[in-house]
Amino acid sequence: MNGYKLLEDAAKLLGLDRADDNMKIIGLPLVNEIITELGFVPIDSLSEKIGTASPAVCSAMRFGVAALMANAVGDTVLYNTLAQTFNQKRSTLASKIEKVRDVLPRGEQ
Repeated sequence: MNGYKLLEDAAKLLGLDRADDNMKIIGLPLVNEIITELGFVPIDSLSEKIGTASPAVCSAMRFGVAALMANAVGDTVLYNTLAQTFNQKRSTLASKIEKVRDVLPRGEQ
């Protein structure tokens, strides 16, 4: 998934057919805010691939970016709903990540 695809998916959650040009202009900071919150490396352009293929992570990112898009247009009710969903999905991911970290080798001591 790249930044454009993430923006388009987030726009659909807002009931839009696609992200408009204004959202594409402000989209990179929105996308980077969410992907760094989830522990991924920021991207330099919306055409760049985001470093995950996990459907659960992609789903969480969609809700996070959609929440920020709703906030950008001043829709606080929709923002609150989407942000709550994002936070729930993020907390589920965090517990899964911790389980994986528990079994990963830690290197030489």
